[in-house]
Amino acid sequence: MPASSSQRLSGQAGLSLLEVLIAVSLLSLALMPLAYVQSSGVRNGVRSYGFLAASALAMDLADKVNAIPYSDPRLAATSDYVAPSATLSNANPLAPDGTTCSGEKCGYTRTWKISDNTPLPFTKTIAVRVSWTKYNLQHRVVFSTIRAVGF
Repeated sequence: MPASSSQRLSGQAGLSLLEVLIAVSLLSLALMPLAYVQSSGVRNGVRSYGFLAASALAMDLADKVNAIPYSDPRLAATSDYVAPSATLSNANPLAPDGTTCSGEKCGYTRTWKISDNTPLPFTKTIAVRVSWTKYNLQHRVVFSTIRAVGF
């Protein structure tokens, strides 16, 4: 004769509240590293986007510099990093697309340093630096190009 449902339930052993609490605690401890990996992955993705945008801004200015003549007064030597000529770059701060802006997506600063007769006579070394701050850390990308007379 089959046992009634009330007899089956009373004969089965279940988990105590303490066992459930321990199991949930162990599960949460096991999932903590996954939460850290997820958050660091997001942080690294945002940082990578910053480097990509800064590299594009630096390359954009380097391309514009290569299109102007060697003797152009905009390529006069500088003693330190300064804002490039307004005819070559929008005013700082810049958005990732190079436009002047204000707000959340801004914060890129593009500067350059021009050295005459470096590394050889009749050449100019033009170093384009893009700086930005993310997660309270200062980041910087520097691209250099060399211009020679006649090129």
